[in-house]
Amino acid sequence: MHHRGPRDADGGLDGRACHPEAQSWIDWMRANGISWTAWKLDVGTDTMNLLSPGAPVTGGWNNYLHGHAPFVVANLR
Repeated sequence: MHHRGPRDADGGLDGRACHPEAQSWIDWMRANGISWTAWKLDVGTDTMNLLSPGAPVTGGWNNYLHGHAPFVVANLR
């Protein structure tokens, strides 16, 4: 499979995230002054959904982070 950031090309359906690959991209973007974002602010079972079931629509998601969300949050700081 080919990687695009932290997930396999299947969109993360296998439950795996490739943080070393994603970190390499983030480090390169940071070194080159390029901004980035993460998407899939959604609830679901694949690793790219950032929230777990029951996450409130109003925010306050610290207890609802799912998949690669902790990695995203740590790198956005």
